[in-house]
Amino acid sequence: MLDVRTRATWRWAGPTPSGRDLAYLALNLIGAGDASGGREALRQALRRANTEYVREDLIANAFMRLGDRESAIRWWVKGAASNVGGIDFSLADSLYAPIRSDPRIQAIIERLKVR
Repeated sequence: MLDVRTRATWRWAGPTPSGRDLAYLALNLIGAGDASGGREALRQALRRANTEYVREDLIANAFMRLGDRESAIRWWVKGAASNVGGIDFSLADSLYAPIRSDPRIQAIIERLKVR
């Protein structure tokens, strides 16, 4: 049974959700404890990312919440390369504490300090 957040997301996204909608759905499902549903929504968002823009920080966030640190780092690196907005605020979140010491993340943090 879908929880209230998931039902609301589907109502908002409509019958053909965008990649962004799917990324948000993945985050909602993961947050609601449905890791399997979250992985499926993330898989669909990643497929859409091949043909439309899906914010890298949303994908990185979903991967972190699923425990896939390496994929999260790769998507943060992509996000930094495309200058995704809000990356400096997101990296300050305690969710990312386990990867903050990674040299790739440190390089992003240093780059943001220069701006």
